[in-house]
Amino acid sequence: MLTLPLELGLEKILIRNEKVKELHLLATEQNNADAQLEIGLLYIREVPRDFDEGAHWIQKAAEQNNADAQGILGILYARGLGVSKDIVEAKRWYLLAAEQGNARAQVNLGRMYEEGDGVLKDKREALRWYQLAAEQGDVLAQLFLGQMYADYFKDYVLGHMWLNISSANGNLVAGIFRDNYENSMTRDQIHRATEMAQACMESNYKTCER
Repeated sequence: MLTLPLELGLEKILIRNEKVKELHLLATEQNNADAQLEIGLLYIREVPRDFDEGAHWIQKAAEQNNADAQGILGILYARGLGVSKDIVEAKRWYLLAAEQGNARAQVNLGRMYEEGDGVLKDKREALRWYQLAAEQGDVLAQLFLGQMYADYFKDYVLGHMWLNISSANGNLVAGIFRDNYENSMTRDQIHRATEMAQACMESNYKTCER
């Protein structure tokens, strides 16, 4: 457990409390969801953390249809942070956020379907959510999507393409997987996948399939 010297701990609490005070009027009297989310994030990110208070404010924002808050609340329920662990609730909040286009919620929902965590395993459904997030530029989604195409659907060209894109966006792990899959590909397939990756990125993810 992380502990802080008393003086430093009190100073951090005072700084956080001042930030919370600045946002409190917006969050309460005006019921501003962005302010509620920001207060919640202050409590769960800044040491000493208070997940109970953080979850309280994030839930308020999520209930106002704030997609970022909904996605984060899903994580809190999935991990049991500030709320009782509840994978069904996690999925519900992920889905609400994902349907609004929240890329990280789409990734988390895809992961649930890929692993069968609280839902029936469904590779196609996992692929669909990863694809939506990948086309928004989410590097983790691009990694998972590439792995799914190669491992489950044996489409090494699309797998290589997405892993190459993820690698180009800074994901070192994706580059390792891409290079490993090349052992199962012909030169023509590698060339095709490389061309597709370039076209996909140049189109800002608008033309990423054959």
